[in-house]
Amino acid sequence: MARRAVFLSEPTGAAGVRGLSALTEPDVDEPVAAVVDVPVIGARGDGKTQFIVHAIRTLRAYGPALAGAEAQHHREIMRVVLDARAPRPDATTPGVVPHYVLRIRPAALLDGLGAAGRLRLLAATSPLVGAGAAVAAGGAALGAAMLGLGVAAEAAAVSAAVAAGAGGGAMTGRARRRLAASDEVEVVFWDVAGEHVYSSSAADYHAFLDALVRERRRRAAASGRRYAFAPVLLCNPLALGAHREGSPYHRLRQILPMFAALDGAAGAPRALVAVNRWRVVEALCAPDAERDEVVAVIERRRGEAAAGRDPAPAVRRDVVRAWCRDAEDGRDDDVDVTHLRYDAATRCEVRAVGEAEASVEATTPPTSALEYRSDDAPGAFTGEARRVFLGWLGRLAYAGARAARGAAGVPVAAASATGEVTAEDVWSRRGRAPGGT
Repeated sequence: MARRAVFLSEPTGAAGVRGLSALTEPDVDEPVAAVVDVPVIGARGDGKTQFIVHAIRTLRAYGPALAGAEAQHHREIMRVVLDARAPRPDATTPGVVPHYVLRIRPAALLDGLGAAGRLRLLAATSPLVGAGAAVAAGGAALGAAMLGLGVAAEAAAVSAAVAAGAGGGAMTGRARRRLAASDEVEVVFWDVAGEHVYSSSAADYHAFLDALVRERRRRAAASGRRYAFAPVLLCNPLALGAHREGSPYHRLRQILPMFAALDGAAGAPRALVAVNRWRVVEALCAPDAERDEVVAVIERRRGEAAAGRDPAPAVRRDVVRAWCRDAEDGRDDDVDVTHLRYDAATRCEVRAVGEAEASVEATTPPTSALEYRSDDAPGAFTGEARRVFLGWLGRLAYAGARAARGAAGVPVAAASATGEVTAEDVWSRRGRAPGGT
């Protein structure tokens, strides 16, 4: 599996931010249906690595043949994926954005979706909607014909429904087999340190991702390969504090639309807000709890020594409710936002403890305390979280990436600043004309 460099050097516009010169992509001859870039943004300790590990396990993803820095990053993340006791990768160095290149099989997306999500994904990848309408019309015509021949109305309706169901089932099965056998999707997770994004370096990080999307789009138009870009923002309820505004999450949430809008070629910008430590959210948002109460949350790992722990954070119940529980999917600042709620660890338990057990440093003193105990062993998305994540990624890779080749399907003919092959070379190596299939 041959790969080629996307950038020969770091773009000059993203001064001080590095990581693009190590990026490679599949060669034009390699059977990859789409490339999806997913920057994972969050402050230190919010759980970016845990999110990526959950995603890899959920997708049953694997790494292509990589070399250099990409191979090193892949080994580091796979150590955590395969061994929960392995040490985590070091905290992201300021000015460096590591990335993890992975491949996913379409069947893995389909298998993890519910019936409704599976139909939506199939409708985005095949003429399912038009064919479904034709099948329904055929069933209705059959029923009308039977009525015209004097068949009882109930019998005619049953016959029409059976015919439509059989035709729809065959059509859906054919679309599913076609998608499951299609080319794989390459997903690249970018580990973006949020505490640097909302600092004086914010413009540099924005320029970094802008350069990434522009070059990816140019190459997608030249090769006919689909492309999509969408950020993931981590929401750690333990870091929300006692006020709705001013937390690291609030500052990142304000600028999330700026990053999501970098890929304007695929329609409405998309973003995923991943709320972790969901068991804590449920406890803090209990129906009978005083919403204005400030609560200290003591996070403990099983087997961890008590000495040397950081002070327990204090959060206001209503702030957690607003950002984590009551936040709804939909358009927000022209961005299509989807919320994913999950527990970042395993065997999670929450119990009320005495306030005296918490060592708290907070501007607003707490009136009660909770203990959040878990195993430090990242798992995979399950249940509704699994369906939400796979559905979001599937829409990105298929429906959201439709516009990669442009309206006319004609590749960009201008020579690449990176010195890569031209569009004409791409089409000739694929053995077809521009815009062909």
